[in-house]
Amino acid sequence: MIPAANILMYLEMIPDPRTFRLKHRLIDVVAIAILSKICGAEGWEDMHEFAESREEWLRSFMELPGGIPSPDTFRRIISHIEPTAFLSAFLEWMKAVQDILPELVSIDGKTLRSTIKYGSSPLHIVSAWCENNRMILGQIRNERKSNEIAAIPELLKQLTLPMGCVITIDAAGTQKNIASQIRDMNADYVLALKGNHPKLKDEIENYFSQAKEAGKEYAPLDEFMKKEKGHGRLECRKVFATDDLEWLEQKTEWRDLRSIVAIESTRWISGEYQHENRYYISSLPPKAEILAKAIRGHWGIENECNWTLDVVFGEDESLITEGYAPENLRAMNLLVAKMLKSEKSCKKGIRAKQFKASLNNGYLCKVLQTANF
Repeated sequence: MIPAANILMYLEMIPDPRTFRLKHRLIDVVAIAILSKICGAEGWEDMHEFAESREEWLRSFMELPGGIPSPDTFRRIISHIEPTAFLSAFLEWMKAVQDILPELVSIDGKTLRSTIKYGSSPLHIVSAWCENNRMILGQIRNERKSNEIAAIPELLKQLTLPMGCVITIDAAGTQKNIASQIRDMNADYVLALKGNHPKLKDEIENYFSQAKEAGKEYAPLDEFMKKEKGHGRLECRKVFATDDLEWLEQKTEWRDLRSIVAIESTRWISGEYQHENRYYISSLPPKAEILAKAIRGHWGIENECNWTLDVVFGEDESLITEGYAPENLRAMNLLVAKMLKSEKSCKKGIRAKQFKASLNNGYLCKVLQTANF
């Protein structure tokens, strides 16, 4: 059932945070936690109940020298595993079985609302999301959302990316030092402009307004348009890009700035008309279609990562706050979501697949085989 290049080999890379009371093997505890989440487990008690009900099956490929871990054992161990090492094991496994290099990496922060405690702020986690393999490449906690600017450089230091990646960041990360750090990594940047750089935004907005009025004869704009329709919604996005930057006073302040971008987004939703203009700066050449793909891809961290964590795994409702548990469970939930999506024989959503796996050991094995567990 278990292929040679399976995830269990990579879980052994995780350093054991315990120095005593080694009754249970670390790899067994982590593997059971993942298996239980495939079947819809939400907390430590669920992990224990899953293991008790599947003990005979688990012993067919696990040693379990200390028997079934207690809920407190799951809590204690997962809360103390260093998050970077935990995530690295998953990423190394994915590289082995998929051989997909990241091309587009999106960085964004998310507040875990349920982690708020009396007299303190909720936990805020800044993550780097890979659009290609639909997984988090790195994450760092930050106690307040206002500290996101300081957290992003630390997160970038965690990442090991191939040359030529494109990193997209929302307006909070549009900072000169961050742009420079990305270029030091041999990566390109696409950074959103909002009110945090009002003068730069106003000047770029004014340029595109005049350029569109002047026409192509006088303004070197590369253009791309895409229409999308579905779920009672029609959207048209027009993307304009240029490397005509000689007029831009702040050009030299942003390392290797090569293009500025404008997006005109028009939506018709249930008969209601909406219009929005957005602006970006980038180290990429002024190819509107390529820039449009990068900007659109940035929403993967919101639509696939954060949405899945909230709706399917109830991240915003979770009361688990101890130690590194929020970060480690976050990485685990996304891994499980990926494994379930990879199984194509069941044409249903993640929750339905979890329920099926909880009822049917054969289907659980099929999920594991598909994902090279």
